[in-house]
Amino acid sequence: MLASAFRRRRASSDGLRAGRGARARACGLKTVVTWTLTPEAGGTRVRMEQSGFRPQDEAAHRGAGYGWRRLVAGLECVAGELT
Repeated sequence: MLASAFRRRRASSDGLRAGRGARARACGLKTVVTWTLTPEAGGTRVRMEQSGFRPQDEAAHRGAGYGWRRLVAGLECVAGELT
């Protein structure tokens, strides 16, 4: 089972820049994305958490939320094809 080989992984970002222009930049943004996989009956529960957003990072937080929803939807489609 995948969860037994890969329980928890972290990745950090430093100074992300999303797109071009002053409004699109998230200067100084430092976040950590943690993926946790937990074995469950009939499969694996996947949990993703991104932390490190500051109050001034509200636009980046909204953008990340949109991007993660798209990524997770794609992940669900791929995982569904594997079962």
